[in-house]
Amino acid sequence: MVDITLTKQVGKELQARLRQQATVAQLSQQLLLRTDIQELLNQTVSLVSQTLGVEYCQVLELLPDGNNLRLRAGIGFRQEFMGQAILEASTNTQEGYTLHCRQPVIVEDLRGETRFQGSPWLRDHNIVSSMNVIIDVSANQEQLESASANTRYRPFGVLGVHTSKQRAFSCSDVDFLQSVANVLGAAIASQQANDALYATTTQLTQTTALLNKTTATLKRRTQELDEFAYITSHDLKAPLRAIANLSQWLEDDIAEHLHGENLRQMQLLRERVERLEALINGLLEYSRAGRLHSEPEPVEVEALLTQVIDKFAPPTQFTIEILPGMPTLVTEGLPLQQVFAHLIGNAIKHHPLPNGRVKISVQEQSDAYEFAVADDGAGIAPKFHERVFVIFETLKAKETVKNIGIGLAIAKRIVESKGGSIRVESQEGRGATFYFTWPKLLDLLS
Repeated sequence: MVDITLTKQVGKELQARLRQQATVAQLSQQLLLRTDIQELLNQTVSLVSQTLGVEYCQVLELLPDGNNLRLRAGIGFRQEFMGQAILEASTNTQEGYTLHCRQPVIVEDLRGETRFQGSPWLRDHNIVSSMNVIIDVSANQEQLESASANTRYRPFGVLGVHTSKQRAFSCSDVDFLQSVANVLGAAIASQQANDALYATTTQLTQTTALLNKTTATLKRRTQELDEFAYITSHDLKAPLRAIANLSQWLEDDIAEHLHGENLRQMQLLRERVERLEALINGLLEYSRAGRLHSEPEPVEVEALLTQVIDKFAPPTQFTIEILPGMPTLVTEGLPLQQVFAHLIGNAIKHHPLPNGRVKISVQEQSDAYEFAVADDGAGIAPKFHERVFVIFETLKAKETVKNIGIGLAIAKRIVESKGGSIRVESQEGRGATFYFTWPKLLDLLS
């Protein structure tokens, strides 16, 4: 007789375990099929209630304030409570105590419970026995078990079952409820990840659209500015050329009546006109310097330097030496050529002697080449090292056509637009060396 009773008991427990495993499997399958978390929560409380044979089952979500829980889904409670009922998450309630101790909490008889008083919510429903587990959205369950009190841990909430009759929940019941909570945690974590991905994708799409719109607007404004600058320079230079021509014609026509001071004034007038035209051309070049682009191509720097020097055609007694080791690199040739042209031209133009000397060298760095253009000219006092790169700033009188103070400013703008830097080392009376870095691989989107 005892053996038959024991056999029936074992069979009953085995059937209960099989039902529990089937429920977990069914919920796991629904996790793959369902995208609506609320539907999954509703189905979960129904299946858990049926599987464990309890009157009440609930899913409580921890609110952002961390102090309260909201009823997201439930069985046995009035429908109007769903999504509306708020419970305190303090350690004086079974739900809050569960969150605090971070492990399953089983109550066999709430009337004699000493760890907490129980929430008014449960007392109003005459609950006697309960079992609560945490719905964890973290991927690592060990993190939940080993987290210290100071760890910033935020679960989704609590899954609980309750009965109005006293019941001793078994270890298999606890394992079952925790397995269901784990399935819910995985589903919620997946949904949260999808929501975050969607939000990020949406924001990225909006940002990309705004960036494209801004880029198009900037491109249009830049084109309009170029057109305006071209038209303005043309309109400004036309009368300047007319003034220069008129002054020359006047001088030719009445040359016999012009003497001394009059001739000097006519010449000064033409020089001023030429200087104004040089300033206009310089401004145009400066405005375009940072936007100067050409297709990247293999550039032999030594050959490029030779072309630059040939264009200047320096006096025969003026020496420009290209030191060995110039690289061949894939880059934009035109901007690099302009930088060298301004630095070499600056060295020739401001050298006090006709037999000056310029040396051009290079040092390889990890991600760039540092070029140096050194001369043996008058040099620059340290206090002026920053000033020489400012547009229209010169260290000599601005009355000459060739001294408008814009070449080094253009060189600086080009170098920095390509991701490099430029500086000068010099002492007054000891020549000057201009160093600039040029990236080995230019950003093709620049």
